[in-house]
Amino acid sequence: MAIRKSWMQYQLIKSSNVVTRFFVALHERNKVNVELKKEVEFFGDIVIVPYMDHYDLVVLKIVAICEYAVCVASTKNIMKCDDDPL
Repeated sequence: MAIRKSWMQYQLIKSSNVVTRFFVALHERNKVNVELKKEVEFFGDIVIVPYMDHYDLVVLKIVAICEYAVCVASTKNIMKCDDDPL
């Protein structure tokens, strides 16, 4: 929500050529996945990648982002940022 309430709202006003998506892997607890799917339906800016969230699988998430950019968004440029603390 912090991103949606900060820079994302200005990006939507200034440029129709920019698409913001949040890529999220599945959680080990089904209750979390149920809530995530509700958020997907409500906001429409989340893409769930079909595997469990784990650091060793971060490369698969990057591949999913690239596939989405090419196949769904038909874009030439991608910006990826993480919200993980250092």
